[in-house]
Amino acid sequence: MTVTAEARVSQVLWNMGDGHIVTCGLGTPYVQGTEGASPDCGHVYAQASSRHVPGGGPWPITATSTWTITWSGGGLSGTETLELSSSAELFVGELHVLNQDGSR
Repeated sequence: MTVTAEARVSQVLWNMGDGHIVTCGLGTPYVQGTEGASPDCGHVYAQASSRHVPGGGPWPITATSTWTITWSGGGLSGTETLELSSSAELFVGELHVLNQDGSR
């Protein structure tokens, strides 16, 4: 018997740890020279990690990907949905810039 299965991610839901949920699509192919850019998905933290809880600390983030699995074999076929999650901690810094050349 032969069974064939194909899985494709349909979305990634990011819990950013600061009360915001960001839903991303399939992503965008990498284009050289666009390092740091996120053309279809992104988030800006209002506070650095050092300021969001007393004593500071990283933001807890969780990414949950939703997969659609299509399969066939043995005269049967079907579609299943699977969610996979992964968590991490993210340190977010802040940068203060001082312009000293006199221009504004």
